[in-house]
Amino acid sequence: MDAIILETEYLKEAVRGISQADDSNEASEAKTHALSEIVKAREVTNRQALSLLEKMYDDQKPKNPLEQLSSGIVGLAPFMKQEDIRELLTTAIETMK
Repeated sequence: MDAIILETEYLKEAVRGISQADDSNEASEAKTHALSEIVKAREVTNRQALSLLEKMYDDQKPKNPLEQLSSGIVGLAPFMKQEDIRELLTTAIETMK
C-alpha cells in the first residue's frame, strides 16, 4: 500500500519530459493532454487508496459496546440458560445508562 501511495516518480518523469521537449505546438498539446490523463488516473488511485485506508481504520475502531455485548452473548448463548442471558443483558443495559 505504501508503495502505491508514495510512487510518484513516473509523474516527475512525465513533467520533465514535457518541460524539456522542444516540439511543435501540436506535439506539445498532445504531451500536455497525456500528462493530464496521467494525473487524473493518479488522482483516482489516490482516492481509492484513501477509501481503503478509511475502511481499514473503521474496521479497527472499537464497536459500540452493546454490539460487542450482543455478539458475545450470541456466541455464548448455546452454553447459557435463558434466564442468565436475560439477567446479563439487563445488567449491561442498566450499566450503560
